[in-house]
Amino acid sequence: MFRNMDVVVPRLIARMHDWCQHYWRYGMIVSYDNAQALIKRGESYRTIVRIKPDLRQDPRLWDRIQKEINIVHAQLKIPNVRAYVSIW
Repeated sequence: MFRNMDVVVPRLIARMHDWCQHYWRYGMIVSYDNAQALIKRGESYRTIVRIKPDLRQDPRLWDRIQKEINIVHAQLKIPNVRAYVSIW
């Protein structure tokens, strides 16, 4: 059917942690909470990323974040997953 969510979710959290760490090094992300990087809500997961206030209005950054999250979700083949981004 599909991969065991107990295996997939920790892998997705690890991938998002690596991605957030990359952008944090470049000063684009203020912070991120690895422990709560994903919040299970039924069959969807929400990714929480805090971006520097002066970069929040940059549409290129927003598009990049959305693409990165969708790529991670697609690579792990999680069924019925919708990618949401919470910008803080």
